[in-house]
Amino acid sequence: MLKLSEKHPRYGYRRITALLRRAGLIINPKRVQRLRRMEGVQVWKKQKRMRRVGLSTVERLRATKARQVWSSRFR
Repeated sequence: MLKLSEKHPRYGYRRITALLRRAGLIINPKRVQRLRRMEGVQVWKKQKRMRRVGLSTVERLRATKARQVWSSRFR
C-alpha cells in the first residue's frame, strides 16, 4: 500500500483500495484509509479559490437603518 501511495501521490484511499483488490488482496477501504492516515500519506483536498462577488469597492457597505435586509432571498 505504501509503495502504491508513493508511486501515485494524488490517489486517494478508494483508488488505492481498488488497485490492491485488482492485485488479488481482500482489503477493507476503511483499513486502507486508517493505515494511510497513520503513515501520513493521506491526500489533502485542494483549497478552492475564492472569487469576489459583485462590484469591488474599497468602502464596506453599512446598514442605514435597524434590521436592514441585505439579501434578496429574505425580502
